[in-house]
Amino acid sequence: MIELKLPGNEFVGSVPRTLANLSNLQNLDLRDNNNLVANGLEWLSHLSNLRYLGLSNVNLSRVVDWPSSISRIPSLLELYLDVCRLPQVNPKSISHLNSSTSLQIISFTSNELDSSILSWVLNVSKVFTSLDLSHNSLHSVPDGFANITLCQVKRLSLSHNKLSGQLSDYLPESCSAQHDLEELDLSHNPFSSGPLPDFSWFSSLKRLSLEYTNVVGQLSISFDHLRSLEDLDVSHNQLSGPIPYTIGQLSNLTHLYLCSNKLNGSISEAHLSGLSRLKTLDVSRNSLSFNLDPNWVPPFQLGWLSASSCILGPQFPTWLKYQRKLRVLQISNTGIKDSFPKWFWNISSTLSYLNVSHNKLSGVLPKSSESIKTEHT
Repeated sequence: MIELKLPGNEFVGSVPRTLANLSNLQNLDLRDNNNLVANGLEWLSHLSNLRYLGLSNVNLSRVVDWPSSISRIPSLLELYLDVCRLPQVNPKSISHLNSSTSLQIISFTSNELDSSILSWVLNVSKVFTSLDLSHNSLHSVPDGFANITLCQVKRLSLSHNKLSGQLSDYLPESCSAQHDLEELDLSHNPFSSGPLPDFSWFSSLKRLSLEYTNVVGQLSISFDHLRSLEDLDVSHNQLSGPIPYTIGQLSNLTHLYLCSNKLNGSISEAHLSGLSRLKTLDVSRNSLSFNLDPNWVPPFQLGWLSASSCILGPQFPTWLKYQRKLRVLQISNTGIKDSFPKWFWNISSTLSYLNVSHNKLSGVLPKSSESIKTEHT
């Protein structure tokens, strides 16, 4: 047998140690069997051909020596131990591990692990390309961690932890190799207040998530060096000043979240005309004003627009009539003093949520809006 895939069943009891007899096994997937418990994992060392191990949502709280057991699987490439109640790593035991794995993908989300896990990660493999330690209790990273990880990984998530210090401390000082990083998520960490670091050398970056990271100052990302960027989230920070026009150069941008900052100034065609792939735009709870020509035809089709507490009025924004895929429209408190235009009923058929409250709108909503969750005052 080469593969044993049994995810999402209702198995009860202990993970059988007799799985060690499947010496040719390459893929073992027992994820999402919430009533399974492992009393030990030492039998994994007999599976010398194992390349994929998925035990997410299996109870591993009794397996104190799990780092040693994992370190002895020589062919292992992918490891998923999310929501496993993993015991903490003993730092004193790491130096004694003779790790020989070829791990490329490591995922340990939602285990309440402290920063000791990072020493094990650096010990267990030098070739990993994806590391997910989100929703844990990391409070710091070892010296050199950023230089080692961000100069080789494609995906890194340390979100929802307890990381402190400056956000820039978690980025490498330099990278001699090519910068292959595609996804970086440092969101929801209590960093000290500081400016946005320089991400310009990560030219392959596709997703950057920095919400709730205490970023202050200008939105000073060098967008002309980040042409691959698809998702950008810097919401819920203290960014101030205008949105730079260079954001319009991000032709691959699909999702843009700038909400809950202190941004001001206007949004013009120069900001938006180059964003032909844009599907999500959230600039709500800023002091921004949309200054768009009434005859402007957007190059994108939004599914989500949130601009609450910005200025879109006094007329109902006519550029919205070209949006045929809107599911969520939140334009409350946007200074609109107008009636619903007739063309609005054409776009309302796709809406599942509409918030136009705290404006001075007149007229009636269409019958098609009866199935929409609506806030209208």
